[in-house]
Amino acid sequence: MDIATRPGNRHGRMDGLTGLRAVAALAVLLFHYSDKPFHVLGYREMFPWMAEGGRGVDLFFVLSGFVIAHAHLKDFRTPAWDAVWRFLALRLARMYPLHFAVIAMFGAALVAAPLLGFAPDDPGRFSGEALVRHLLLVNISEPTWNYPAWSISAEWFAYLSFPVLAVLLIRYGAWPTLLACAVILGPVSNASGAWHIAVAFPLGAALYVLTREASLRLVAIALTAAAAGGLALGGYWFEPALMLAFAAAVLICADRNPLSRLLSTSVMVWLGNVSFAVYMVHAFVQGTAGKIFAKVVLGLPEIAQHATAFGLVAGTVVLAALMHYAIEEPAREWARVRLKRQRPVDATISEKALA
Repeated sequence: MDIATRPGNRHGRMDGLTGLRAVAALAVLLFHYSDKPFHVLGYREMFPWMAEGGRGVDLFFVLSGFVIAHAHLKDFRTPAWDAVWRFLALRLARMYPLHFAVIAMFGAALVAAPLLGFAPDDPGRFSGEALVRHLLLVNISEPTWNYPAWSISAEWFAYLSFPVLAVLLIRYGAWPTLLACAVILGPVSNASGAWHIAVAFPLGAALYVLTREASLRLVAIALTAAAAGGLALGGYWFEPALMLAFAAAVLICADRNPLSRLLSTSVMVWLGNVSFAVYMVHAFVQGTAGKIFAKVVLGLPEIAQHATAFGLVAGTVVLAALMHYAIEEPAREWARVRLKRQRPVDATISEKALA
Protein backbone atom coordinates (compact mmCIF):
# COMPACT_ATOMS: atom_id res chain seq x y z
CA MET A 1 0.00 0.00 0.00
CA ASP A 2 1.49 3.38 -0.98
CA ILE A 3 1.61 6.45 1.25
CA ALA A 4 -1.29 8.11 -0.55
CA THR A 5 -3.68 5.40 0.62
CA ARG A 6 -2.07 4.19 3.84
CA PRO A 7 -4.43 4.83 6.79
CA GLY A 8 -1.65 5.89 9.15
CA ASN A 9 -2.57 7.80 12.25
CA ARG A 10 -5.48 10.16 11.82
CA HIS A 11 -4.98 13.87 12.27
CA GLY A 12 -7.26 15.85 14.50
CA ARG A 13 -9.78 18.28 13.14
CA MET A 14 -8.27 21.00 10.98
CA ASP A 15 -10.10 23.79 12.78
CA GLY A 16 -6.92 24.33 14.80
CA LEU A 17 -4.97 24.92 11.61
CA THR A 18 -7.68 27.25 10.34
CA GLY A 19 -7.24 29.28 13.51
CA LEU A 20 -3.48 29.21 13.00
CA ARG A 21 -3.99 30.79 9.60
CA ALA A 22 -5.71 33.68 11.36
CA VAL A 23 -2.72 34.13 13.68
CA ALA A 24 -0.33 34.20 10.71
CA ALA A 25 -2.40 36.73 8.76
CA LEU A 26 -2.94 39.05 11.72
CA ALA A 27 0.76 38.89 12.58
CA VAL A 28 1.65 40.12 9.08
CA LEU A 29 -1.03 42.83 9.26
CA LEU A 30 0.31 44.15 12.57
CA PHE A 31 3.87 43.98 11.24
CA HIS A 32 2.98 46.29 8.36
CA TYR A 33 0.63 48.54 10.32
CA SER A 34 3.19 48.99 13.10
CA ASP A 35 5.50 50.46 10.44
CA LYS A 36 2.78 52.68 8.96
CA PRO A 37 0.45 54.14 10.17
CA PHE A 38 0.87 52.95 13.78
CA HIS A 39 4.40 54.38 13.86
CA VAL A 40 2.88 57.68 14.98
CA LEU A 41 1.78 55.94 18.18
CA GLY A 42 5.10 54.15 18.70
CA TYR A 43 3.57 50.69 18.72
CA ARG A 44 6.78 48.92 17.69
CA GLU A 45 8.53 50.40 20.71
CA MET A 46 5.59 49.46 22.95
CA PHE A 47 5.19 45.96 21.45
CA PRO A 48 8.56 44.84 20.00
CA TRP A 49 7.06 41.53 18.81
CA MET A 50 5.18 43.42 16.11
CA ALA A 51 8.48 43.95 14.29
CA GLU A 52 8.69 40.17 13.80
CA GLY A 53 5.16 39.73 12.48
CA GLY A 54 6.38 39.32 8.92
CA ARG A 55 7.48 35.82 9.92
CA GLY A 56 3.83 34.87 9.62
CA VAL A 57 4.41 34.37 5.89
CA ASP A 58 6.86 31.52 6.58
CA LEU A 59 4.37 29.95 8.96
CA PHE A 60 1.73 30.11 6.24
CA PHE A 61 4.08 28.49 3.71
CA VAL A 62 4.66 25.49 6.01
CA LEU A 63 0.95 25.29 6.80
CA SER A 64 0.09 25.47 3.12
CA GLY A 65 2.38 22.56 2.25
CA PHE A 66 0.81 20.46 5.00
CA VAL A 67 -2.84 21.02 4.07
CA ILE A 68 -2.24 20.91 0.31
CA ALA A 69 -0.58 17.51 0.75
CA HIS A 70 -3.59 16.31 2.72
CA ALA A 71 -6.08 17.62 0.21
CA HIS A 72 -4.36 16.64 -3.03
CA LEU A 73 -1.72 13.96 -2.48
CA LYS A 74 -4.18 11.22 -3.45
CA ASP A 75 -4.82 12.93 -6.77
CA PHE A 76 -1.31 12.05 -7.92
CA ARG A 77 -1.22 8.42 -6.87
CA THR A 78 -1.55 7.63 -10.59
CA PRO A 79 0.06 10.62 -12.34
CA ALA A 80 -2.15 12.06 -15.07
CA TRP A 81 -2.38 15.42 -16.78
CA ASP A 82 -6.03 15.85 -15.89
CA ALA A 83 -5.12 15.68 -12.18
CA VAL A 84 -2.44 18.34 -12.73
CA TRP A 85 -4.81 20.68 -14.56
CA ARG A 86 -7.56 20.15 -12.01
CA PHE A 87 -5.23 20.90 -9.13
CA LEU A 88 -3.82 24.05 -10.73
CA ALA A 89 -7.28 25.27 -11.75
CA LEU A 90 -8.57 24.84 -8.20
CA ARG A 91 -5.63 26.70 -6.72
CA LEU A 92 -5.84 29.50 -9.28
CA ALA A 93 -9.58 29.89 -8.62
CA ARG A 94 -8.78 29.98 -4.91
CA MET A 95 -6.48 32.99 -5.06
CA TYR A 96 -6.61 34.85 -8.38
CA PRO A 97 -10.11 36.45 -8.32
CA LEU A 98 -9.38 38.13 -5.00
CA HIS A 99 -5.86 39.03 -6.11
CA PHE A 100 -7.25 40.66 -9.26
CA ALA A 101 -9.98 42.48 -7.32
CA VAL A 102 -7.48 44.06 -4.93
CA ILE A 103 -5.28 45.17 -7.84
CA ALA A 104 -8.38 46.76 -9.38
CA MET A 105 -9.04 48.55 -6.08
CA PHE A 106 -5.53 49.99 -6.14
CA GLY A 107 -6.11 51.11 -9.73
CA ALA A 108 -9.37 52.84 -8.81
CA ALA A 109 -7.67 54.53 -5.85
CA LEU A 110 -4.89 55.82 -8.12
CA VAL A 111 -7.45 57.30 -10.51
CA ALA A 112 -9.44 58.88 -7.68
CA ALA A 113 -6.46 60.17 -5.66
CA PRO A 114 -5.74 63.33 -7.72
CA LEU A 115 -9.44 64.22 -7.70
CA LEU A 116 -9.42 64.03 -3.91
CA GLY A 117 -6.16 65.93 -3.51
CA PHE A 118 -4.05 62.89 -2.60
CA ALA A 119 -0.93 61.49 -4.17
CA PRO A 120 0.86 58.17 -3.55
CA ASP A 121 4.02 58.40 -1.48
CA ASP A 122 5.90 56.19 -3.93
CA PRO A 123 4.37 56.52 -7.43
CA GLY A 124 7.13 54.38 -8.95
CA ARG A 125 5.61 51.43 -7.14
CA PHE A 126 2.65 51.52 -9.52
CA SER A 127 4.40 51.14 -12.85
CA GLY A 128 2.82 49.34 -15.80
CA GLU A 129 5.63 46.80 -15.85
CA ALA A 130 5.02 45.97 -12.19
CA LEU A 131 1.30 45.62 -12.89
CA VAL A 132 2.00 43.03 -15.59
CA ARG A 133 4.22 41.06 -13.22
CA HIS A 134 1.48 41.07 -10.61
CA LEU A 135 -1.15 39.92 -13.07
CA LEU A 136 1.09 37.12 -14.35
CA LEU A 137 1.97 36.02 -10.78
CA VAL A 138 5.71 36.54 -11.30
CA ASN A 139 6.16 39.45 -8.89
CA ILE A 140 8.19 37.52 -6.37
CA SER A 141 10.36 40.21 -4.76
CA GLU A 142 9.51 43.80 -5.75
CA PRO A 143 7.34 45.74 -3.25
CA THR A 144 4.95 47.03 -5.93
CA TRP A 145 1.20 47.60 -6.18
CA ASN A 146 -0.28 45.22 -3.57
CA TYR A 147 3.13 44.50 -2.10
CA PRO A 148 2.14 41.55 0.19
CA ALA A 149 1.07 39.70 -2.98
CA TRP A 150 4.72 38.77 -3.64
CA SER A 151 3.97 35.72 -1.51
CA ILE A 152 1.06 34.80 -3.79
CA SER A 153 3.49 34.60 -6.70
CA ALA A 154 5.79 32.44 -4.56
CA GLU A 155 2.86 30.24 -3.58
CA TRP A 156 1.87 29.83 -7.23
CA PHE A 157 5.35 28.55 -8.07
CA ALA A 158 4.99 26.07 -5.21
CA TYR A 159 1.68 24.90 -6.68
CA LEU A 160 3.30 24.46 -10.09
CA SER A 161 5.91 22.20 -8.52
CA PHE A 162 3.54 20.28 -6.27
CA PRO A 163 2.57 17.54 -8.78
CA VAL A 164 6.24 16.51 -9.01
CA LEU A 165 6.67 16.78 -5.24
CA ALA A 166 3.54 14.68 -4.70
CA VAL A 167 4.80 11.88 -6.96
CA LEU A 168 8.15 11.86 -5.14
CA LEU A 169 6.45 11.74 -1.74
CA ILE A 170 4.14 8.92 -2.82
CA ARG A 171 6.91 6.81 -4.32
CA TYR A 172 9.76 7.45 -1.89
CA GLY A 173 8.11 8.67 1.30
CA ALA A 174 8.95 11.73 3.36
CA TRP A 175 12.61 11.16 4.20
CA PRO A 176 14.27 12.15 0.89
CA THR A 177 12.30 15.40 0.83
CA LEU A 178 13.07 16.10 4.49
CA LEU A 179 16.75 15.45 3.83
CA ALA A 180 16.70 17.87 0.90
CA CYS A 181 14.98 20.48 3.09
CA ALA A 182 17.64 20.00 5.78
CA VAL A 183 20.45 20.50 3.25
CA ILE A 184 19.09 23.79 1.95
CA LEU A 185 17.41 24.97 5.15
CA GLY A 186 20.28 27.13 6.37
CA PRO A 187 21.22 28.91 3.12
CA VAL A 188 17.63 29.44 2.01
CA SER A 189 16.16 30.48 5.35
CA ASN A 190 18.89 33.11 5.65
CA ALA A 191 18.10 34.43 2.15
CA SER A 192 15.30 36.80 1.14
CA GLY A 193 11.74 35.89 2.04
CA ALA A 194 10.80 34.79 -1.46
CA TRP A 195 13.22 31.88 -1.25
CA HIS A 196 11.80 30.59 2.02
CA ILE A 197 8.99 28.78 0.25
CA ALA A 198 11.60 26.50 -1.36
CA VAL A 199 12.00 24.93 2.09
CA ALA A 200 8.78 25.75 3.91
CA PHE A 201 6.24 24.35 1.44
CA PRO A 202 7.94 20.97 0.79
CA LEU A 203 8.73 20.74 4.51
CA GLY A 204 5.04 21.03 5.35
CA ALA A 205 4.06 18.49 2.69
CA ALA A 206 6.74 16.01 3.80
CA LEU A 207 5.70 16.34 7.43
CA TYR A 208 2.14 15.47 6.49
CA VAL A 209 3.41 12.27 4.85
CA LEU A 210 5.72 11.49 7.75
CA THR A 211 2.92 11.80 10.29
CA ARG A 212 0.90 9.27 8.32
CA GLU A 213 3.66 6.77 9.15
CA ALA A 214 4.96 7.97 12.53
CA SER A 215 3.46 9.53 15.65
CA LEU A 216 2.46 13.14 15.02
CA ARG A 217 3.20 14.03 18.64
CA LEU A 218 6.66 12.46 18.62
CA VAL A 219 7.55 14.32 15.43
CA ALA A 220 6.25 17.56 16.95
CA ILE A 221 8.33 16.99 20.10
CA ALA A 222 11.46 16.31 18.05
CA LEU A 223 10.94 19.45 15.97
CA THR A 224 10.27 21.54 19.07
CA ALA A 225 13.48 20.31 20.70
CA ALA A 226 15.53 21.00 17.57
CA ALA A 227 13.98 24.45 17.21
CA ALA A 228 14.65 25.28 20.87
CA GLY A 229 18.29 24.25 20.48
CA GLY A 230 18.75 26.37 17.37
CA LEU A 231 17.07 29.39 18.91
CA ALA A 232 19.30 29.06 21.98
CA LEU A 233 22.42 28.99 19.80
CA GLY A 234 21.25 32.02 17.83
CA GLY A 235 23.34 33.54 15.08
CA TYR A 236 23.31 31.49 11.88
CA TRP A 237 21.05 28.90 13.49
CA PHE A 238 18.27 31.32 14.39
CA GLU A 239 16.52 31.37 11.00
CA PRO A 240 16.60 27.59 10.41
CA ALA A 241 15.38 27.04 13.98
CA LEU A 242 12.50 29.43 13.41
CA MET A 243 11.42 27.42 10.37
CA LEU A 244 11.48 24.25 12.49
CA ALA A 245 9.45 26.03 15.16
CA PHE A 246 6.79 26.88 12.59
CA ALA A 247 6.74 23.25 11.43
CA ALA A 248 6.28 22.13 15.05
CA ALA A 249 3.46 24.68 15.49
CA VAL A 250 1.62 23.24 12.48
CA LEU A 251 1.84 19.71 13.87
CA ILE A 252 0.80 20.79 17.35
CA CYS A 253 -2.24 22.61 15.97
CA ALA A 254 -3.17 19.60 13.82
CA ASP A 255 -3.35 17.45 16.95
CA ARG A 256 -5.89 17.45 19.76
CA ASN A 257 -4.61 19.58 22.65
CA PRO A 258 -5.48 22.80 24.53
CA LEU A 259 -3.79 25.04 21.93
CA SER A 260 -5.62 23.49 18.99
CA ARG A 261 -8.90 23.70 20.93
CA LEU A 262 -8.26 27.40 21.58
CA LEU A 263 -7.62 27.98 17.89
CA SER A 264 -10.72 25.94 17.04
CA THR A 265 -13.14 28.37 18.68
CA SER A 266 -15.78 29.79 16.37
CA VAL A 267 -14.17 33.25 16.33
CA MET A 268 -10.73 31.94 15.41
CA VAL A 269 -12.12 29.59 12.74
CA TRP A 270 -14.08 32.47 11.21
CA LEU A 271 -10.99 34.67 11.23
CA GLY A 272 -9.05 31.82 9.66
CA ASN A 273 -11.62 31.48 6.90
CA VAL A 274 -11.29 35.17 5.99
CA SER A 275 -7.53 35.31 6.67
CA PHE A 276 -6.50 35.17 3.02
CA ALA A 277 -8.69 38.18 2.30
CA VAL A 278 -7.24 39.96 5.35
CA TYR A 279 -3.76 39.33 4.03
CA MET A 280 -4.66 40.53 0.54
CA VAL A 281 -6.53 43.76 1.43
CA HIS A 282 -4.56 45.09 4.38
CA ALA A 283 -1.99 46.96 2.26
CA PHE A 284 -4.85 48.74 0.47
CA VAL A 285 -6.32 49.87 3.79
CA GLN A 286 -2.84 50.85 4.97
CA GLY A 287 -2.34 53.11 1.94
CA THR A 288 -5.78 54.73 2.07
CA ALA A 289 -7.52 54.84 5.45
CA GLY A 290 -4.13 54.39 7.12
CA LYS A 291 -2.92 57.74 5.77
CA ILE A 292 -5.97 59.51 7.15
CA PHE A 293 -5.44 57.74 10.48
CA ALA A 294 -1.84 58.99 10.71
CA LYS A 295 -2.93 62.58 10.10
CA VAL A 296 -5.78 62.78 12.60
CA VAL A 297 -5.06 60.27 15.37
CA LEU A 298 -2.59 62.40 17.35
CA GLY A 299 -5.27 65.04 17.80
CA LEU A 300 -7.40 62.60 19.79
CA PRO A 301 -7.25 61.74 23.52
CA GLU A 302 -4.90 58.86 24.26
CA ILE A 303 -7.60 56.25 24.84
CA ALA A 304 -9.30 57.33 21.62
CA GLN A 305 -6.01 56.93 19.75
CA HIS A 306 -5.75 53.28 20.73
CA ALA A 307 -9.46 52.70 20.08
CA THR A 308 -9.07 54.21 16.61
CA ALA A 309 -6.07 51.96 15.93
CA PHE A 310 -8.15 48.95 16.93
CA GLY A 311 -10.93 50.26 14.70
CA LEU A 312 -8.55 50.37 11.72
CA VAL A 313 -7.65 46.72 12.25
CA ALA A 314 -11.30 45.78 12.76
CA GLY A 315 -12.28 47.72 9.66
CA THR A 316 -9.67 45.82 7.67
CA VAL A 317 -11.18 42.53 8.84
CA VAL A 318 -14.69 43.73 7.93
CA LEU A 319 -13.58 44.74 4.42
CA ALA A 320 -11.81 41.40 4.08
CA ALA A 321 -14.93 39.52 5.16
CA LEU A 322 -17.03 41.36 2.59
CA MET A 323 -14.57 40.44 -0.15
CA HIS A 324 -14.36 36.87 1.13
CA TYR A 325 -18.11 36.37 0.83
CA ALA A 326 -18.55 38.43 -2.35
CA ILE A 327 -15.54 37.24 -4.37
CA GLU A 328 -13.37 34.59 -2.79
CA GLU A 329 -16.03 32.13 -1.66
CA PRO A 330 -18.19 32.29 -4.83
CA ALA A 331 -15.12 31.79 -7.05
CA ARG A 332 -13.98 28.82 -4.98
CA GLU A 333 -17.44 27.25 -5.03
CA TRP A 334 -17.73 27.79 -8.79
CA ALA A 335 -14.45 25.93 -9.29
CA ARG A 336 -15.46 23.12 -6.93
CA VAL A 337 -18.70 22.49 -8.78
CA ARG A 338 -17.05 22.40 -12.18
CA LEU A 339 -14.00 20.44 -11.09
CA LYS A 340 -15.70 18.09 -8.68
CA ARG A 341 -13.38 15.68 -6.92
CA GLN A 342 -13.80 12.02 -7.79
CA ARG A 343 -12.39 10.82 -4.45
CA PRO A 344 -13.76 12.37 -1.23
CA VAL A 345 -11.55 14.29 1.17
CA ASP A 346 -10.86 12.63 4.54
CA ALA A 347 -13.95 13.30 6.65
CA THR A 348 -11.81 14.49 9.57
CA ILE A 349 -10.76 17.54 7.57
CA SER A 350 -13.09 20.37 6.68
CA GLU A 351 -13.04 21.63 3.09
CA LYS A 352 -12.56 25.24 4.13
CA ALA A 353 -9.48 24.41 6.18
CA LEU A 354 -7.86 22.93 3.10
CA ALA A 355 -8.48 25.88 0.83
